[in-house]
Amino acid sequence: MSTPSTIFRQEALHYRLNNPQRGRAEMTLPRWMTRRVTLALWGLLVLIGVAAAIACFAEVPVSESGLAVGAGSTDPGGAAEVAVLFPAHAADGLRPGQTARISPGTGQTETDGSIVSVGRQPLDADAVEQLGLPQTVLSLLEGPVVLVQVRVESADAGMLAPGVVAQAKLPAGSRRAGSFLPLVGRFFGGEA
Repeated sequence: MSTPSTIFRQEALHYRLNNPQRGRAEMTLPRWMTRRVTLALWGLLVLIGVAAAIACFAEVPVSESGLAVGAGSTDPGGAAEVAVLFPAHAADGLRPGQTARISPGTGQTETDGSIVSVGRQPLDADAVEQLGLPQTVLSLLEGPVVLVQVRVESADAGMLAPGVVAQAKLPAGSRRAGSFLPLVGRFFGGEA
């Protein structure tokens, strides 16, 4: 009777039986996976984690634009009142005393004013006409608007004569930084 043949060499079996710790599978990395590459990948992972944390928790102030109309001088010091037609959906966060930025036009410097009052009822065509604007202005603005009174101090009041039309930027709250990202911004929600 012959002995069964084995596919393993006798030396290999003897080495395997005498060295059990060497019998585990060893993991080898590709040649390009050096220590520098590993550290760079870990660094990239940390950067992505920090960016995700900032996107989730950081708040960014946002502003909304409105149509500003010079309403005339209100006192001997030369301060001017400006009527701003502001989107009604963003007016909830406005409070008297907040800063408004008025841009009269190209080539002129922007000026800051202080919000005096905020109307809570949407304006109709008659109220817009009383400001000296045509009723068609409402068709140029998106959605309902409210009236916000802004006071500009004397140094910059000269460029906002009665009837002058300008652009106004008023604070409209804040949003999470991640809401500005393309594709994934909708998952961060709207205003905070």
